Amino acid sequence: MAKLSVADKMRIQTLSEQGLGARTIRNAYPEKRWALSTIYKICKRVDSCGSAIARKVGSGRPKTARTAGNIEKVKELLCSQEDQPGTGQSTRQVARQLQISQFSVWNIVNA
Repeated sequence: MAKLSVADKMRIQTLSEQGLGARTIRNAYPEKRWALSTIYKICKRVDSCGSAIARKVGSGRPKTARTAGNIEKVKELLCSQEDQPGTGQSTRQVARQLQISQFSVWNIVNA
């Protein structure tokens, strides 16, 4: 079965909010061939988040490299001191020192 479109998710959300159960929703649209478990999951997401499309707060992988502390350290290590020009480090050196990827350092600098 293919993924549900946004329109299908919204249709299921609307019918769920009207008080229809998952089996009734599935039987109302037999041509869609929705799995009952999929309808249950969407109804559960509507109950917890309030929307069939929105993700739960905190879901997803937490940021580990671009934290506030690392951003400050990168800016401090890359910038030369005013009284000592040329003391700034390269992105490779900063990445090695902070044990984060060079690409993360580059993203912090260019953000």
